[in-house]
Amino acid sequence: NDHNIERLAKVFGDMKQANVEPNEISYCILATAHAVARLSTVCKAYVEAIEKSTSGNNWSTYDILVILYGYLGMRTQLERIWSIIQGLPNVRSKSFVLAVEAFGRIGDINRAEELWAEMKLVKGLKSTEQLNSLISVYCKHGFITKATSLYKEMEKNGCKPNAITFRHLALGCLKAGLRNE
Repeated sequence: NDHNIERLAKVFGDMKQANVEPNEISYCILATAHAVARLSTVCKAYVEAIEKSTSGNNWSTYDILVILYGYLGMRTQLERIWSIIQGLPNVRSKSFVLAVEAFGRIGDINRAEELWAEMKLVKGLKSTEQLNSLISVYCKHGFITKATSLYKEMEKNGCKPNAITFRHLALGCLKAGLRNE
């Protein structure tokens, strides 16, 4: 088993036996593992546990929730968490990137584009990762023309395409039926 959920569950059980209370980070690890293994029902249960155990304004927990709600296709919850993030001081570029990808994952390309435009305005385009976030959305949904125009914009902004950029573009070409490109 590539995901080794059983071993992770055993560690979690061992924690409980040792009277170590799981916290939001423990639940984030478990929820993410189950999301990657495509076990959405169990993932949802751990996401609920994250929400119940969240204390304070932990950026990393909110970022994980953005990723997980994107994986689970839970748009309302994704918007709710994004609103919380926007209420925190100085929204990080990484949070924007994760939100763009999450909205793209659930098929809300317009929302992904809105967030990307906001990130571009507020943070500027300083990294390949920022551009790759929307390139991945476009490629996943077969909008290869939009993806290639972002690829061209990449160098104008002083960013260099990387292996992830080319992977997205190759998969996007396949999705769009452009096998020779």
